[in-house]
Amino acid sequence: MLDAICEFTLESEVINPQARLANLGSTSQIELIRDITSSILDREQKKLVAQFIEQHPDVPEDVTSGLYCPEEQRRRVASVLFGSPTPKPPVLSDSTLQTAYIDMVAQFAPQHPFLSGSSGAANLVFAGYVVVWALTQGDGADIADIADIARKAIRAKPWLVSSVLFELYVKWLSTDTARLLPLTDVGILYQALSSQVATGQRASLEITAEVDEKTLAVQFEILERADPSTGVATQGHTWGPFPSSTESILELRSPFSNVFIDAPIWVQLGDDINQQIGAPTEITAAQLTVSAKQILVHQASGDTVPERQTVSLVAEDADCSAVQNVVVKDAVLAVSWPGAKVHPWISYVAEAPVAPPDIDFMRRRLRRILTAFRSHSKGSLVRLAAKIDHSRMTKDTRGVALVNRLIDDNILRTFEAGKFYVLDPDRMGLLLGVDYQGLNQLRFTEKCDAYLGPVIN
Repeated sequence: MLDAICEFTLESEVINPQARLANLGSTSQIELIRDITSSILDREQKKLVAQFIEQHPDVPEDVTSGLYCPEEQRRRVASVLFGSPTPKPPVLSDSTLQTAYIDMVAQFAPQHPFLSGSSGAANLVFAGYVVVWALTQGDGADIADIADIARKAIRAKPWLVSSVLFELYVKWLSTDTARLLPLTDVGILYQALSSQVATGQRASLEITAEVDEKTLAVQFEILERADPSTGVATQGHTWGPFPSSTESILELRSPFSNVFIDAPIWVQLGDDINQQIGAPTEITAAQLTVSAKQILVHQASGDTVPERQTVSLVAEDADCSAVQNVVVKDAVLAVSWPGAKVHPWISYVAEAPVAPPDIDFMRRRLRRILTAFRSHSKGSLVRLAAKIDHSRMTKDTRGVALVNRLIDDNILRTFEAGKFYVLDPDRMGLLLGVDYQGLNQLRFTEKCDAYLGPVIN
């Protein structure tokens, strides 16, 4: 990348490299990367066209302007990185020119600055750029299903995933609020975000359903190391929420922790061999598939907390028959789905007492609201009030009434002019008969149900 940047800024016809960079118009590091990569593609086109005209001076300009364009270059680089078919060249009416162009591209393409050798990218920056193009804008390429080809390539070549990929993709999402983030890309982005965390940091993913239960909100965060005295992690940088939908599958194949899902989606875990899950993690989904022989549940690496944290896996339907062994170390595992009482899950089944539909709804709202107090450190369990008051949390008037009741009873209190809610775990235990970890593990009590009943009415 450094060689490419130097060559770009120090081109012989450019006297002032500083002016060259200024012309890019970038306002951030990721925009600078995007602009430089685009400029390199333009430069490569000019080099080939200049050589082509030198050998064929009579070729019309309207023909040369379409040769080796940036789109064709991206498709050719993608074919090398992903192992996809080589794209077809533009069709020229003159067969002699067509043959000459094909021969020239055969010389140029392997030497492309984005590539190193015949099977890899020159660096993670160029790899990330091409992957994001394939995932977001490659639909027009003459390579069938280029986005799916890129996703399969990432599974086989995890080195393609990097912080640059994450930043470029998020930049693409942020430039148009109408863009939907496919669930199939969320796991890739979480993996990319995880690749950039420093010592003591954690990547966090949160997916929640909107009121219509079809639209999703996806948010990524970087959390700092948890405070040993409270077990609470300091909130770092946040990206999103980005809109998504329930139409595809969320795949998490690499080790993860601090993943919080409450949405009617299909979640698939594992790489067919194993899956590591760090606590805390809460997944409540419509369908859960675990494609792994072994599951390892553990406390998130590096965290020192006063009590064991919980990994909660709840689904309306699940296929976990591939799992042969479950290992839980320094954490708590709680699972709930039809047919979970079989080896090797039976020791970890958490069953809430049967309740009427209204009470069951209120239990889920209570659990969702109170367990959200986890990733903000101001000396206690804190969450932005706007997040708790949002319809994604409350769902309807019953949820709104529940939040108001929790405030009236001082289980939740506001501070900083109402910007934040703080959770009082002692009041919670006193009035609800269940603690924070108990809610994670679906340990609802008669006292809790008695508290929720009047809220419905």
